[in-house]
Amino acid sequence: MNQVAPSTGSSLHRQLHGRRVLVTGGSLGIGQSIVRLLALHGASVAIQHAGSVDAAIGHGGAASELAEFVRSEGGLSCEIDSDFSQPGAARNSVMQAERQIGPIDTVFVCASVQAREPFVSIQLETALRQFHVNYWATIELLQQVLPGMQTRRYGRVVSIGSSQQDRPSPDLAVYASLKAAQHNLIVNLAKACVTDGITFNTVSPGLVHTPRSDWRRKASLAQWEQFQANSNPMGRAGRPEEVAQVAVNLVLENTGFMTGVNIGIDGGGNL
Repeated sequence: MNQVAPSTGSSLHRQLHGRRVLVTGGSLGIGQSIVRLLALHGASVAIQHAGSVDAAIGHGGAASELAEFVRSEGGLSCEIDSDFSQPGAARNSVMQAERQIGPIDTVFVCASVQAREPFVSIQLETALRQFHVNYWATIELLQQVLPGMQTRRYGRVVSIGSSQQDRPSPDLAVYASLKAAQHNLIVNLAKACVTDGITFNTVSPGLVHTPRSDWRRKASLAQWEQFQANSNPMGRAGRPEEVAQVAVNLVLENTGFMTGVNIGIDGGGNL
């Protein structure tokens, strides 16, 4: 079980007090760190997660614990257990979030799934699952939330991309392609909504120490150490909170002049 960080909200300016945020894939890893930081800034947060996936990797109570942390910091919170591989799930998640915490003005798109396989072994079933979770769900989500943002003339959308979209691994062809497509979508919407008071940006991490990478450490700690040493010039995996800090900065006060950008957080992997 993940431990809830001690409250330090009083040390922050709580710039997001009154904001209502939906974080997809928010129960673990980068999404979890984003939710915690949002709570410390005073936001209300709807946490979308796939409960069966959390339970399968030993974190079945993560979303509930996180929602309680948000409430302990004074914000409203709810958990939305939904499977984004199913058409309509993302749209329904927005509607459920708005029923429970009010109109959504900020979205973090963190939910994703990947399948490692040689290109010649790619199967339609696994490719379609990645398509629905990593791309189509984002379209559904934003189709549902954008009209309200446009009416209120305010919105912030941050997509968690990946260094894979620019430097793809041979065994992640589908995942890498979809991450590139998602950033293209973010740029498209940034252009379309540039006069609506809505910004769209992407944050693209490299290797990050999250439950997704646990399988490498469990298989061989020595190989994991070698893998992260070779992953970037800094020679280490990033921490979820390092990504969360940059992502949340994009929705704080006085950040409305940045849209359509991709920020790499990869230990110098672009060098």
